[in-house]
Amino acid sequence: MSTLMDLASNIATGQTKVVDLTHTLDPDFPVIILPPEFGQCARFRMEEISCYDHRGPAWRWHNISMSEHTGTHFDAPSHWISGRDLPNASVDEIDVQNFIGPICVIDCSDGANQNDDFELTMDIIKDWEAMHGTIPPNTGVFMRTDWSKRKGIEYLNMKEDGPHSPGPTQVICLARNAPEIEHENLTSYQVDLFDPDATKSIADKIAETYDVTHVIHNAGIILPNLLEDADHSDITRLSQLHLGAPLILTQAFLSKMKTNQFGRILFNGSRAALGAPTRTAYGASKAGIIGMARTWALELAKYGITVNVVAPGPILTDNFWGIIDKDSPEQEALANRIPVGRIGEADDVTRAFAFFCDPKNSFVTGQTLYVC
Repeated sequence: MSTLMDLASNIATGQTKVVDLTHTLDPDFPVIILPPEFGQCARFRMEEISCYDHRGPAWRWHNISMSEHTGTHFDAPSHWISGRDLPNASVDEIDVQNFIGPICVIDCSDGANQNDDFELTMDIIKDWEAMHGTIPPNTGVFMRTDWSKRKGIEYLNMKEDGPHSPGPTQVICLARNAPEIEHENLTSYQVDLFDPDATKSIADKIAETYDVTHVIHNAGIILPNLLEDADHSDITRLSQLHLGAPLILTQAFLSKMKTNQFGRILFNGSRAALGAPTRTAYGASKAGIIGMARTWALELAKYGITVNVVAPGPILTDNFWGIIDKDSPEQEALANRIPVGRIGEADDVTRAFAFFCDPKNSFVTGQTLYVC
């Protein structure tokens, strides 16, 4: 009770400021417009029942109707396909205490004023944390855009390819297992990329829900064997994982990329594409990635879509330690043979991907960058 009393006292004395995030609704209030093949939101409607008159002498009230996506609101988890199967995901099931909690407001109004498609990225969030401190767990992150100052058509900001507005970057993860991290901007789907039908099914669902701008194919296993022990089925399996899966995924997202005249397609290749002992199937499929990427780069350049490959050498990951024991003499010997005197880390690879992902990096395509 003391917390509520402190809050009430702070509001009364002005120590705590209450910010009104609501909007006055009227029939001209803009509503989201989806592509014509999808269902559309109804506009806000208000019909007067009585106004201190013969219809009701002592009261004034109205009938109202609107889409649930109108005005200031929070989306229940079940609104999105990513929350379809979550427990307690609809409005009537959410624990009411979850509607009260701390928030951090990141001011993006300058960026949104300069760019209608401004995105709140992880780099911006990290910069905010560097100035204000780490955002605690279970804290809401609000993005201030000053978009509410716009009215009517200006608010909707409709262009030839649909409405444009700022928002957060959403990362979609596809993997056989659920990711070990959670983040409000991370949506994960569990799928076996060895299964072409399952891969196509989930790709189609994502394409219906999201406007995908970047595809990063980072799935891979090695299946090491000397030539005498190599199995021809390994080549078939890894061809599906390293070549078939990204083909299916990219095909699902390609139409919107072409329409938007923008896209970034990246592959996690390998130095083993140049040849390495015990890498018959792995090296063959990774070499195939380079050929496929260069082919796509030639086909898609005119649509503003770049296609590139990052090809790491030895990197300290679970895949690496599945072959070489962690901190073993063999690992140390390998590090000593590398010019910089160490084995690569995940961040070394991430920075290479970030270079190719940058929307400003529109000139380089069809290239393979070896990180080793």
